Amino acid sequence: MMEFAVKVEGVTAEDKALWVLAVDPVGERLLVAYDDNSLQWVAMADCTFAGAASPDKARPVVVLKPQRSTLDLSQLPPLPRQN
Repeated sequence: MMEFAVKVEGVTAEDKALWVLAVDPVGERLLVAYDDNSLQWVAMADCTFAGAASPDKARPVVVLKPQRSTLDLSQLPPLPRQN
């Protein structure tokens, strides 16, 4: 998805915009992130386009393998025996 920002009518200040994190599959709502780290779906009709990230300055993404935690099996209860 192309990175872009919007201004939300009645919510954002004139000089502020919010990054869009996702677009509703139906295309009527946008998921935006507020300064307080909260997320909210807003109606696309209430938004105006504020700008897009330059494709020439793409941000690198590093995929990391999830770390596995090791279990101490001695702390687990014994399994029931089956006859």
